[in-house]
Amino acid sequence: MTYDSEGRFRPQQFEDIFAKYDRGDKGGLTFGDVLCMWSGQKMVFDFFGWSATFLECEYLIASIASNVRLTRVGLATYLLLWPDDGIMRKDDIRGIYDGSIFYKKEAEHQRKKELKKQRLVKRM
Repeated sequence: MTYDSEGRFRPQQFEDIFAKYDRGDKGGLTFGDVLCMWSGQKMVFDFFGWSATFLECEYLIASIASNVRLTRVGLATYLLLWPDDGIMRKDDIRGIYDGSIFYKKEAEHQRKKELKKQRLVKRM
């Protein structure tokens, strides 16, 4: 519910998610917190939403078990952010909503690419 019916971002609802599901005041969400959020945000008579969440979680479990490439939206977000400590930070998640995370990740990718190139040149 972080967007209204006209597609506008509602920052208070975004903040409310963290106030409710950020157990331990970590400044972000673990994957377990996200699963609790999905479960806690179910809408009455939203059978499609329940099914989609259930299937996404089932797909996630099956994919991990069979080591298949994971492409679901919730997991894709986690993989995009790939937190070293397991906590997706609020600023990074907000960056998904406004699109800024993609520029940040591109800059990180370019920096890593340059470092690899410099290491390769030093070896020669």
